[in-house]
Amino acid sequence: MASCTEVNSLNLTINLGYKISNKFDVGFNIDAIGISFGVTEMSSYIKNGKLVLSLASPTSLNLLLIGDNDKGSLNSHLFGRYKLCDHLDLKLAYRYLFNESTTATIIQTIPSSNDRF
Repeated sequence: MASCTEVNSLNLTINLGYKISNKFDVGFNIDAIGISFGVTEMSSYIKNGKLVLSLASPTSLNLLLIGDNDKGSLNSHLFGRYKLCDHLDLKLAYRYLFNESTTATIIQTIPSSNDRF
């Protein structure tokens, strides 16, 4: 498994929200496209029961393709917010961060060739 210790991303997002009442609103945002950069590091993998080393770096293109086809580093955020008073809100949120690394060599060969983890 690749492990890049630092991933920096700059992404364009899709933002949707709905005000249900004066006190309650909900919203959602997800990264759609962008770039990532970071340190290239030596990472270890287990391939066919043997330890394999390969250089790995953050996947440079971030692209929302839905499901397991997404590429790069993407963040999504779903929330509900309740207004307690003029200057205080209570927010409940679910956040999902997906970070992907690309190896210098193909590590996985079955079920298909893969250099992204």
